[in-house]
Amino acid sequence: MKTKFTWVVSVLGLVPMLGCGADDYYGGDDGWDDGGTTWECYSANDCEPGQYCNEFHYCVWPDTPPADADADADTDDDWLPPEVEYEFGTPASGFRYVYVALQNLDTVARVDSESLDVVTVPVGDRPDQLVTVQGQDVAVLLNRGSDSVSILRTVDGEDEVVTLSTPPLMNRLVVSPGGSTALAYFELDDPRADEVGSFQDMAVIDLTEGDERVVHVSVGFRPRDVVFTADERVALVITEDGISIIDLREADEGFVARTVPVSLDPLTEGDPAEVVISSDGSHAFARWDGLAAVRAVDLEAGSLVDTPLPGVPTDIDLTSDGALLIAAVRDTSQVAIMDVPDGIGDVDALRIIDCAPLVVGSAVLTPDDGQIIAFTNATTQEAVVLIDLETGETRIALLRKGVRAVAMSPDGRTALVLHNRTPGEPSPTDDFEEQVDKRPGFSLLELDTLFVKLQLTEAEPGPFTFFPDSTSAYVIVADRSESLMQVAHIDLESFLVGTIDVGSPPVEIGNVPGTDRVYVSQDHPMGRLSFIDVRSGESRTVTGFELNSQIVE
Repeated sequence: MKTKFTWVVSVLGLVPMLGCGADDYYGGDDGWDDGGTTWECYSANDCEPGQYCNEFHYCVWPDTPPADADADADTDDDWLPPEVEYEFGTPASGFRYVYVALQNLDTVARVDSESLDVVTVPVGDRPDQLVTVQGQDVAVLLNRGSDSVSILRTVDGEDEVVTLSTPPLMNRLVVSPGGSTALAYFELDDPRADEVGSFQDMAVIDLTEGDERVVHVSVGFRPRDVVFTADERVALVITEDGISIIDLREADEGFVARTVPVSLDPLTEGDPAEVVISSDGSHAFARWDGLAAVRAVDLEAGSLVDTPLPGVPTDIDLTSDGALLIAAVRDTSQVAIMDVPDGIGDVDALRIIDCAPLVVGSAVLTPDDGQIIAFTNATTQEAVVLIDLETGETRIALLRKGVRAVAMSPDGRTALVLHNRTPGEPSPTDDFEEQVDKRPGFSLLELDTLFVKLQLTEAEPGPFTFFPDSTSAYVIVADRSESLMQVAHIDLESFLVGTIDVGSPPVEIGNVPGTDRVYVSQDHPMGRLSFIDVRSGESRTVTGFELNSQIVE
């Protein structure tokens, strides 16, 4: 199964693939901890060969091959750990303001990114989950103590709050990109879930100004993700039972969503490792660990069709228009491209792109859907391959460290490559390549020229944001134990990298496009936000909004 880690953002020598001998795989005598936790990690290539990165972010020696190991591996030597997919979320910033939920005060702090004025707005009891509408000064939040949702709008500096009841114990909130609808549900995996809510109740929240309302609906068992169609008329809820379809124009109190199964035999197949849905809501596609095929689900007819692939896919993605499905097949170092819907079920219509000798287990689409960047984070392979989706042309970009994750700038010209760090601290006795491998860092890749710039850092690169005009990017680089509290500023034209110091450990970063600023939320007992002017580089800080006061530094 492809593990997912979520970060909050606004989101070269080629080395051979590391093999895992049988003795190593089952935990040889290497001087590390006795088969337990050994090294903090984000993906398998942070670990020793033969280890994998568990759900607690530590490298471990498995006693037996994990259940999601490649099923068609002939020997232990062929086994590779799972790919890790990073989901880059959206911070809680509006067009001009940043909103912060203050649980103990039952309020939201609204911070003006230009003047640094702070206003506290009363909402429900113990506000928790807070999501903003992209490009608007609108915040939606769940109130844990009062089982309600508050919709906060700011217009010309004035705030309006509408609070409505929801089913009890909702702890997940998703807002449609255009801000027309929000959906709330209960997720048991939430570490803050101290009570158990309903596994099939969902609140559909109409955010239309003046006509706000909450409708209670029923969906499949344990909703785990929500996808809105491009026109925002339909919400598709991914559950253990399949895809629950909610027509947002017709849903009323007590609505039971039609749920389309994705499994041919749920008793033997189990849950899919990944599900993606087309933007028009016509099809869903799923993959299973151990199944050398991708399954298409017609969400209108309910039909299920498998398209055989050269091996087990480890990642699937759809272009934004839903016209192409891309599947990375790590076992064969290939990428399969399927036309949708005409190519569904037709193995002869697949376009197969060979990427050998590189291993490709994950893929990231460029914003224009013209190319993909394919890579693996199961090994320390120091390269990525760019594939033109129209011509099938491949180009290899050589790096100097292994890949943890890849993110694209909004204009699609630059990729930010977050690197892994191999176990151990760098030592003066290490050779140059070993020292580089053991240090954290990131690279900037210019897609047109394949120019790569490596930037080593003093701590692991953390949450980051690209400014919407693609002129700059900002990456949190912090280490509490070393009192390192910085933000790396990247000029995406020159690839020059500078650092900006902040006063407390930075934890979150995002854009405030209305004032050309980036905010940095920090861990501080009284609340602290810094705002960086992307044009001048000037940084200003407000502290104390947690105590309903304002201190400008």
